[in-house]
Amino acid sequence: MLSVKYIYTVPILKIMSLDIEGAPTLNKSVTHAKHQRELKCKDRIKESLLSRGEDFERFMNAEDDETIEEFYQYGLCIDMVSMGTFSDMDEPYLRYQLSTGGPGDEINFYQNGKIEYRFLDWWDGAVLDITNLEWAQWLREHFQDCQLLTNERFLNAWEE
Repeated sequence: MLSVKYIYTVPILKIMSLDIEGAPTLNKSVTHAKHQRELKCKDRIKESLLSRGEDFERFMNAEDDETIEEFYQYGLCIDMVSMGTFSDMDEPYLRYQLSTGGPGDEINFYQNGKIEYRFLDWWDGAVLDITNLEWAQWLREHFQDCQLLTNERFLNAWEE
């Protein structure tokens, strides 16, 4: 029996913006291949993390208002995930959800200082410990300064 595997790419999506003179400029190219869906999250997580890391390093070193504002608009939500939310939880955590769907990703902050990056796709997921990355520590400090990572919030999450 002959087996045929189809791999195709969708035409490149061009995201355009206007430059100072009003002429369109190419900001980013996005390609998608069917074979990407066939890869497991463990095979895709490092590339996704590198991309997120570039964004957070840019935010961390930002000196202009536009980039700082972009940081404040980045991601979808920040919420405390209380005990019992998921059956396999060991402890509550603060979740910074960056995207959702297929795939989605988030950064989780734990009371003991551990920081994890999670890359999730339908019925699959992968996790990397990013505690030692400079930008992850900067992000943790930012959330501490905003009173999002307090002992009281974690204590309440244990009890919920």
